[in-house]
Amino acid sequence: MIVKLTKQNKKTTDVVILENENNLVIKKEGKLGKPVSFSSTSKCGSYDGAIIEIQKLTKEYQTKGYVLGDESIGLINFETFDKAKWHLGGDFPAELNPHQAYIHTGFYIGWLVRNSLISDEFKKESKEYIQKFLAKKITAVELYEDQLDGVFNSNDLNDAGFRFTKSYFDFEKGQYLKDYEETLAVNLPTLFNVQNTWENFEKICKFLDKRYKDFEK
Repeated sequence: MIVKLTKQNKKTTDVVILENENNLVIKKEGKLGKPVSFSSTSKCGSYDGAIIEIQKLTKEYQTKGYVLGDESIGLINFETFDKAKWHLGGDFPAELNPHQAYIHTGFYIGWLVRNSLISDEFKKESKEYIQKFLAKKITAVELYEDQLDGVFNSNDLNDAGFRFTKSYFDFEKGQYLKDYEETLAVNLPTLFNVQNTWENFEKICKFLDKRYKDFEK
């Protein structure tokens, strides 16, 4: 289910997009034709609960002057860099726990958090998880899997984080997966066999520090 709402201003149009993915409600706000200014994901317990939440939010926005938008309205400029579920099936080893599909991106997100390359929204919505991660009470992979539901998108990043990620993390044109494999998976069947350990995380972080330093130059 997708609901699009708009509110016309003198020179701009505010856009809100409400979408459910199973039991999740994803809310995006921004100006038409501009990058997303705010995004949040809420767990609603069930598919029906998510639909009810979207209906509730729709009414709330309508009281603020929003109207239902035409279906032809495109999504606000928004980019999803990775979803763990994209990797399940296909070349993913059948004998591995699905948790392994979260590790390569979880490590990258942990490095982003450490280096303050995440958005204010991410910091605010994930404050408790971030504190636990920095205190090494949970791993970066757990933060990615449990708090972000295995979805990594542009709204998780500040401007510097976005520029670096857009150039380096892209799976087709970027260098991250190659560096990840050469650093952690040289003697393993696939990159998905890398284990979620602090030792492995620190290894890739050192490599990422060098890549980012070169990028800044």
